Amino acid sequence: MKITRIDLKKVLFVFFLITLIVIVLCKVSNTFQSKKHQQTIKQETTTFPSLDSKSFNWQGGDNKLYTVIFINKSKTEELSNDALNNAILGIMSKSRKVIEENYSYYTFVPDKLSIYGGLDGKVKACSEYRGINKSLGEIEIVTYFDFDMQGRTEFLFHE
Repeated sequence: MKITRIDLKKVLFVFFLITLIVIVLCKVSNTFQSKKHQQTIKQETTTFPSLDSKSFNWQGGDNKLYTVIFINKSKTEELSNDALNNAILGIMSKSRKVIEENYSYYTFVPDKLSIYGGLDGKVKACSEYRGINKSLGEIEIVTYFDFDMQGRTEFLFHE
């Protein structure tokens, strides 16, 4: 069997078309996956509340994102959103650290953050977490903080 020049051109043309189709399909697939990944990232982002928010998103000890109830009973008008964000970052991070150091056999899930006071220049905060352990059940841990109008936090105690 002898391959003619026309047969070779046909084979090369078919090969080119197949290669082109595969490349286009790969590009479309990657674009779809990239958009899907971007949507997932947008949905799974830690958020900070404003002073009038009722909730915000925060990552738990199992690296899942949870909706945290936010209660603002502070009496100060001097607290800015930037200071609030700094305070929340400090409170939530320090709460998790304190809890993981003392109860490492539990997976901790943030539940509620309350702030109150502020008339004396210091705002009080109370952060509540649930600890979940398949064998031991659930516990609730509460950490208490003071923070100032710049958002600098001071850990007080936990129970």
